[in-house]
Amino acid sequence: MKALACLQYHELPERIRTVFSPSDWRNHVKEQCIQRGIDWGSSLARTVCSEGEYYGELLKCYKGWMRLLYAWSACVARNCAPGLPNITKDRNIALFVRDSSAIV
Repeated sequence: MKALACLQYHELPERIRTVFSPSDWRNHVKEQCIQRGIDWGSSLARTVCSEGEYYGELLKCYKGWMRLLYAWSACVARNCAPGLPNITKDRNIALFVRDSSAIV
């Protein structure tokens, strides 16, 4: 049996078609391909949406990931991540870091 990720809706087993409507299946396929960053031409997404629609959604997703990565990296660079102590302001932690680095 072929993997479900390679099947079009009409090729799916009956029990899966009862769970997914055709529109749900299209959305699921598109979302899974976008999350994996698969090229439109080599993915099942080419059977469920247009190339422009797919790459538009992919770019939106990538921009969101980049904003998250940028915000996280800026926060780490400032050493202000939630739950992390501010080593530059807390003298006890600075001493601990200095002492533990000498142990290593």
